[in-house]
Amino acid sequence: MADVELWNRLTYDYIKESNILNVSDTYQIIATLVTPDRLAGVYEFAFSLSCLYTATNTNVFLRWRLDGGTWTEHQLSTNDIDAAITQYYSYPDVYVEGIHTFELEMKKEVVGNTLNINYLDLMFKRVGVST
Repeated sequence: MADVELWNRLTYDYIKESNILNVSDTYQIIATLVTPDRLAGVYEFAFSLSCLYTATNTNVFLRWRLDGGTWTEHQLSTNDIDAAITQYYSYPDVYVEGIHTFELEMKKEVVGNTLNINYLDLMFKRVGVST
């Protein structure tokens, strides 16, 4: 495939959520990204997050899934009260042609503490063709 043709097929889908206040101690949906119909190929899924949690030595949990599949869960720990938690995560994979839905949920560990999300970005970009 010519470089120009590949360049014309690169795509970038994203959604930004911000100022989500007092996240629950049970999982709640923070963001959902639904892509347009995309060609099969190698894509990179990524998220970036910034939040504040008014607790020490406790955890924030986040999980995501693709197209209603199995949840992938991460645990983020806090050491200082009111410390900002930042996280960036990405991974490439081969995706089939179609519309894709990414869901990300979060919860706090301790009832009574406050978890506020400053921003969350979900990103899905085509980085190559599958072989």
